[in-house]
Amino acid sequence: MESSSLGKNREFLPLDLPSYTEATSSKSVSLSLPASLADVRTTRITALINNTIIPSFQALTMSGLSRRTFLLIPSDAAYTISSHSEIPSLSLEDADHVEIIRLSGPENSLGFWQQRAVVQDLQTMLRAQLGVSGERVTNRKVASQSSPAIKQNKGSWWGRKSKRPSYTEQNTADEVEDVEEVQLGEIKVDVALEEMVLRVENEMGLYETQPGKAVAIPVNLPTKHDDQGQGESPLCDWYLKGALTMSVLIPGSQTIRKNLTPTTVQFYEFLGLKLINKMPQPEAKFDLYFLAYDTPSSPSAWTSRSGVLELTHNYGTENDPNYQVVNGNTEPYRGFGHVCISVDNIQAACKRISDAGYKFQKRLEDGRMRNIAFALDPDGYWVEIISTKNYEKITSLESTDLSTYRFNHSMLRVKDATASLKFYQEIMGMTLLRTKENAAAGFNLYFLGYPAGRPIPKDEEEGVNPIAEWEGLLELTWNYGTEKDPGFAYHNGNAEPQGFGHICVSVDDLDAACARFESLNASWKKRLTDGRMRNVAFLLDPDGYWIEIIQNDGFKSSNL
Repeated sequence: MESSSLGKNREFLPLDLPSYTEATSSKSVSLSLPASLADVRTTRITALINNTIIPSFQALTMSGLSRRTFLLIPSDAAYTISSHSEIPSLSLEDADHVEIIRLSGPENSLGFWQQRAVVQDLQTMLRAQLGVSGERVTNRKVASQSSPAIKQNKGSWWGRKSKRPSYTEQNTADEVEDVEEVQLGEIKVDVALEEMVLRVENEMGLYETQPGKAVAIPVNLPTKHDDQGQGESPLCDWYLKGALTMSVLIPGSQTIRKNLTPTTVQFYEFLGLKLINKMPQPEAKFDLYFLAYDTPSSPSAWTSRSGVLELTHNYGTENDPNYQVVNGNTEPYRGFGHVCISVDNIQAACKRISDAGYKFQKRLEDGRMRNIAFALDPDGYWVEIISTKNYEKITSLESTDLSTYRFNHSMLRVKDATASLKFYQEIMGMTLLRTKENAAAGFNLYFLGYPAGRPIPKDEEEGVNPIAEWEGLLELTWNYGTEKDPGFAYHNGNAEPQGFGHICVSVDDLDAACARFESLNASWKKRLTDGRMRNVAFLLDPDGYWIEIIQNDGFKSSNL
């Protein structure tokens, strides 16, 4: 038997996560001026990438272009760009397409973009974003700043002499020799503030040139030749994944609803997860996406895997600016807590996530618990990061290997620990693998799963979590005293407002398993015989969380 969990509604306010009191401390933190400036830069640049650059890049890629250059025009620039400009730039003759993005607001002034740190941060974060699908990004080695070489042209469109920068293959004095060529599977991107000359159409319908500064972002996508060697086409599978909504699996699956844009998929792919299955449901206006850590030893049947994340996309939510889901960590909708990823070198892993521009609910250095962190996905769901090694002994390591990452567990808060442990062990057949009592803080943590013959771990040795390398576990968090309050209840994520959806358990024989649950007087949300979907059932646990039951395709006939 295997289990999985799916997610539901979410929103992210500072939340009291009982299992990590230190992580949600309300103490104010005084940031230094440099740290404050860096935070402002990160916020502005992240918004620009996610809301403007990536969507534009996706649209251009789907049109079949392999090279393009973005020009970011500061909000206070003197350019008067007409929407009818057919050839917007005289400076970039070699680009297949030039996309002009006129920035708005005082926060995008030329003064802001003239800062070298801003340009460098944009380059670093954009390279990280474009590398999430598995393509390698060519990082050009530079002595000072990475910028394209410039040559001065002797003639203008008007026939007069003018200084028009254009991109060449030569190296500048700031650039180290032996710049890598773009190879198959790579994306090459550079960012630089440049003097530009644009050709624009004035109000009289005549073209004129206008000089000024703009942030130039030339991008080269990898290409491949067709079988006949005629032409080339961009490798753009990543950009075709579209918008989603989220779910999660334990040796089966767990679901979280999301207003998924391409950035949501990118986030989980950035963490190393791979799309292993997709179930389009156009008649019901939703699609299901299943992601997991894919290794050579992974079972061929996705229903046989432990640790699967299911993303549920309801059509149209990506176009609704008011659509939100609750993340399960805000009052009065607390219930689902987080999903958890275990990594090899936690300091390096968290730095990589931060450098890519993603936000944190708790960083490693926050509070007293320096061995865990909580990242925020694009919809505000919490993703706990834990280490498979003693974090105190790996502080000097600067690299992290995505192939070692594991989808460790999903956390649910429960009202009555005794009732929940009895249900998950006796009804669902799970084994209690680990218990962490925190009497001083008033809560306990229970970790359950399906060992499948694997030895049950002992206590921590040398500061290492004994189940950090496992996948598909369920963590139950019990806060002392809730069981004594007859009016207390957690939000199951399926009542409005929605967010978390369910956990999932795959079984060897679906009919026999459901007959067994019936004999044990389990509570049902949907029996196999209910509705038109006769290949799936849903149980209810003592707190009303949904548990999906599906057939494990790796088995066909043995008893539960």
